[in-house]
Amino acid sequence: EDAKKNALQVAISAFNSLESLGISADSITYTSMANVIKHLVNHPDEKLNAFKGIFMRSCEHGFLNQHIINVMAECTTAEQFQAITGMSSIETVPSIDTFPSEWSAFATVDHTAQARQANHADGTN
Repeated sequence: EDAKKNALQVAISAFNSLESLGISADSITYTSMANVIKHLVNHPDEKLNAFKGIFMRSCEHGFLNQHIINVMAECTTAEQFQAITGMSSIETVPSIDTFPSEWSAFATVDHTAQARQANHADGTN
């Protein structure tokens, strides 16, 4: 548990120091932080707030991608996901294409995540 807490602190510190180092976060950075939240944040309210922050920042900078959406859908309730994104995840996880294009304008395309999304949507999962 201490190792997870330390790893979380290192990841948050590194992420928060990027701007002061003149480095801009990109879709890989936001994807990595979504995975950090998924695996290292245990408290449900903290996890929800962290996902909210990553989602908002990635959208604001045009780096939202399908992987971030998938991780958030996996780690939140349908109600929480809708509150954060404005999209329903009850039937299926929304595709990146259903979000405003400016939210993902600069994102790296994750073809693996898109294929999983398509398979999930047509039942070949």
